[in-house]
Amino acid sequence: MNVNVEKAMSFNGKDIVKLANWMYEWWGEKEGYTLDEIVIRLQYSLCQDRIPQTFVAKINRNIVGIYQFAMDDAPTRPDLYPWLCNLYVEETYRGRGVSKVMLESVKKNMKALKIKRIYLYTEHTGLFEKYGFEYQEDIIVNGESARLYMLKI
Repeated sequence: MNVNVEKAMSFNGKDIVKLANWMYEWWGEKEGYTLDEIVIRLQYSLCQDRIPQTFVAKINRNIVGIYQFAMDDAPTRPDLYPWLCNLYVEETYRGRGVSKVMLESVKKNMKALKIKRIYLYTEHTGLFEKYGFEYQEDIIVNGESARLYMLKI
């Protein structure tokens, strides 16, 4: 299985609906976003040389995963930026190494944008450390505890 990660420069209607639905079901409704607002955020992230950026994982030209670089992601930490966020793999492709390929592409994409460090928060322990992320501290996001990580290049 050959997974390719590429910067999203445009979306066809089917792809943007697919990605927006992933995000809406995962976090959008819980955080008070409408599906239309998520579509607008995705469209805004189609940038050539600045943040926000969206990257998609593809197998045979089908989008199976996504991650984004954003200027804000944790309301309790506005002092930190940019963020790696919305890392998601379609359920039927989980356990097949898609997230590994995606996470291995992060440093290359950071370099292209001249990003020296990036942050993320998660409830996972042990996953992101494999890719060079360093645990910083526990933070509260949307009323829940999360682990804050940083990746430097």
